[in-house]
Amino acid sequence: MYKVSKKPWYVLIFLVWGLLVGFLFWLTRDEPLSKEAELLLANVQLYDASITEHPYFDVLGFDARSDLDSQVLGRLIYRQGWSEYYNTSDVKIDYERNRQKLSRLKFEYLTNDEKNLLKEILNQNDEHLFYRNLLNNKLQLQRLYLRQSVLNKKFQDFVKQHNSTKPLLLSVNTDYPNYSLIRMAHLIYLSDLFFKNDKTEIAIYIEQLIYKSTKAENLVEKMVIISMLSQSVVVLNHLNHGEISSNIRIPTLTKGQMSLRSSLSVEFASLSVYWDQINSKSEGMGLFDHIDEHGNVVDVKPLKKYFLKALSPFLFLKNMTKNEEARYYQSIIEITELNNPKFKSTLIDKTFEKEFKHKSIRNVFGRKIALISSPSWLKYSMRLRLLNQKIQVFNVLASNRQFDLKQLNQNKDGYEYYRTETELCIKSPDPNQDEEEWKKYKSCLRI
Repeated sequence: MYKVSKKPWYVLIFLVWGLLVGFLFWLTRDEPLSKEAELLLANVQLYDASITEHPYFDVLGFDARSDLDSQVLGRLIYRQGWSEYYNTSDVKIDYERNRQKLSRLKFEYLTNDEKNLLKEILNQNDEHLFYRNLLNNKLQLQRLYLRQSVLNKKFQDFVKQHNSTKPLLLSVNTDYPNYSLIRMAHLIYLSDLFFKNDKTEIAIYIEQLIYKSTKAENLVEKMVIISMLSQSVVVLNHLNHGEISSNIRIPTLTKGQMSLRSSLSVEFASLSVYWDQINSKSEGMGLFDHIDEHGNVVDVKPLKKYFLKALSPFLFLKNMTKNEEARYYQSIIEITELNNPKFKSTLIDKTFEKEFKHKSIRNVFGRKIALISSPSWLKYSMRLRLLNQKIQVFNVLASNRQFDLKQLNQNKDGYEYYRTETELCIKSPDPNQDEEEWKKYKSCLRI
């Protein structure tokens, strides 16, 4: 009998082994960082331990004690945040001690009663009730303005401050500046101008805020300033009541001022820095959690999480994830810079849905976290659009309160004017406008 040669079986084993190695190599082979991703990162000042001065340090240290330079506190907060981010959790006690030390360098400029009063006014969306609250608390607000000379000076410095050409990236461990206190300082200042009937100064203040919003350090700061702008336009319109026309006009927002390029660059840079560290951190932003069919995050068992973490080098490709996300961010940035007719058309056609170029088993985790990591850009972009429309309405009413609605709607920008019993409005560009957002930022002013 002839003996069956075993050589073909060795060949088959080597072939299967080679295919397996090739498959694993293909799974782990990343791609170069795209130009889109590089450009987004180039828009942001990434962490640099050698930075000793930066305009944003003043904002981070806005609530510093009066005997301490805001720059000093801001720099300490900036470094503390990155120190926590890049180190392990075994020094958590030291972090808590450092945070306690930093908190002792801050000052409570307002009492709880004063905070509650200002919050109540700030959170009032109804224009009529907003004025009533101002007038009903006139004496308290005037006294507050006179008593808070240090806070007023800090706020004026914030408004007039020229930000850097690149926004400063904060770590995810860094607390945001005390924007609540900044908003309250805004209301104290605006109420003082309102009681003085100083329309010229309010108009100047609005232009300063518009410029400030263009150079906002991040999305949160930009939205805080948008809220302040919206209230200021409402107050200025109220002071124009009783006049058929006024010589005060507010410049409408430019394409660059309505763009989210800078803000989304910061968001992308923050994600990028996190993804750079993702395989070296024991805990993450839900990377190894399960997301159910309703979009809810469900924590998985520790053993399964460790198993998935061991597989992450094969299923998470850092640069591919960044490139996919950068492609999406760039498309959204371009939408935020469209003129009004094209912007409306995009919202109607829903041509901004998130899609991925690669849909194979490669980078499965990367696609998963990219899907859940993007901010709700449309909500933020709409706030800018609604503010710009509110400014349009203000200029119409300042020009002539006895307007011709039919003539107003013959505009090349596609604005749809309408009036209610008491207000002139422009319809939202978004056919699915969120009702709560409309209440807060609606493009309406009292006639």
